[in-house]
Amino acid sequence: MLLEAGRPILGGLAGRTFVADAELLRRSAIEVGLVFHGSEVRSPRRHRASHPFSPFVDPREARTRVLQSQVDVLLARLDTFRGPIFVSTPDQLVDVPRATWLPVVVDLDGWPLQPSILGPGRRPRFVHAPSNPWLKGSDHVEKVLRPLADRGLIDYEVVSGVGPEQAAEAVRRADVVVDQLLLGLYGVLACEAMAGGRLVLGHVGDALRSRVPAEVPVVEVTPATLAETVQRVLDEPDWARGRAGCGRSFVETWHDGRRSAAVLAPFLGRASEVSSEAAGQAEDGDEERGSRDA
Repeated sequence: MLLEAGRPILGGLAGRTFVADAELLRRSAIEVGLVFHGSEVRSPRRHRASHPFSPFVDPREARTRVLQSQVDVLLARLDTFRGPIFVSTPDQLVDVPRATWLPVVVDLDGWPLQPSILGPGRRPRFVHAPSNPWLKGSDHVEKVLRPLADRGLIDYEVVSGVGPEQAAEAVRRADVVVDQLLLGLYGVLACEAMAGGRLVLGHVGDALRSRVPAEVPVVEVTPATLAETVQRVLDEPDWARGRAGCGRSFVETWHDGRRSAAVLAPFLGRASEVSSEAAGQAEDGDEERGSRDA
């Protein structure tokens, strides 16, 4: 069983944390692993020390203080956890060094490749779909893209407060998807957009890029460089189309599920061994009870 985000899976049966759940499940011969997705283990203290545009730059900010407190508690619990830990984006390996990267998975059938329409005389559509505007740097995106849209140079759509299908349709309509600018990562949104052949702009950062043994085809931008990169998209559509064309093969290689299955295989194999052992013990117990009854 994989427990996500450090949360219990059994309600209040064993307690309010994953720790008691893990012990109870192990006593039932169920192998337990943990999966994390980002904010629950990302230390604001550590992040602002290495990211100049970190959203956690002010340690006194209320959201930062709450998040730091929660992360400190969770990371302390991980020190005593016996079992595999997986993280869905490589940046989390900074905070959980003994974890293993479990790449996010994109359903390629649901994201058919659509050739980009970027070209001379065409007005490109930019889409920004932040799950959390504070963490994604949406105010910086707005400052750059809104004036261009007002001048009629681009179409600009902010996707917020809608269901997953509506958000996906907006990404499919895009020529350019602007991902987050502050965190130094890429995730599901970027992978879906790249799978569909969209150009993705975002802050991945050198540290994360060095952990992926292939070039991540997200065009690197920060709040300081977004404006000039958007201008390059407008001025050099051939360059933009070329970069957009690299995304599909990257997603097919790293995020179609095969590598994630390979990462989980050792854990699932061990879980199978534990289950078989438990089943064998149960059968032995049944035979012993049958002999006594006879």
